[in-house]
Amino acid sequence: MQQKDMAQKAPKRKNLVILIHGLHQTTWMMRPLAKRLQAQGFATHQYSYRSMRDGIKTNSQRLHEWLSANHNP
Repeated sequence: MQQKDMAQKAPKRKNLVILIHGLHQTTWMMRPLAKRLQAQGFATHQYSYRSMRDGIKTNSQRLHEWLSANHNP
């Protein structure tokens, strides 16, 4: 089988967009944007964190850990 044929048969991977809400917000705020991106062919993940309960150090560490475990570019 030629490379061109193999490339055509390989499933196309969607680009992943990771949506992160802001202070005083929740993942629900990002839902409309996620739906619009999905309609355009993107895969989305709405990352949730406790913006007011935990400090930036804790939240950034958790995000780093999540990215390391779930997203390997």
